[in-house]
Amino acid sequence: PQKAVGLDNLNLYLFSVCPDLIQHYIFALIHRLWHVELPPRWLEAEIFLLPKGGDPMDPTNYRPIALLGSVYKIFSTHASHYLYSHLANSDTLHHAQFGFRQKHQTIDHVMA
Repeated sequence: PQKAVGLDNLNLYLFSVCPDLIQHYIFALIHRLWHVELPPRWLEAEIFLLPKGGDPMDPTNYRPIALLGSVYKIFSTHASHYLYSHLANSDTLHHAQFGFRQKHQTIDHVMA
């Protein structure tokens, strides 16, 4: 399915088909952002309410969707993958930490 463009009006598909030189530039920019403050515009979102069905006058019948900038989506995905790989290291978390870890369930810890 086609994804919505971000607040920056860029489609993520554009980034996947752009030349390697541009992808390299974007990766270098994202890498540099680890050491500086994110641009305030990237922290903004436009909120849309999508109807779930039912009474349109009932606010609980709407689902909020946040529209973010495309470059921020790339940055946050990269950050998420980096953090997960860092936390997957056996020395990072205590051996008794089971919540929010791959191949671990909190119920496993309760049963042990």
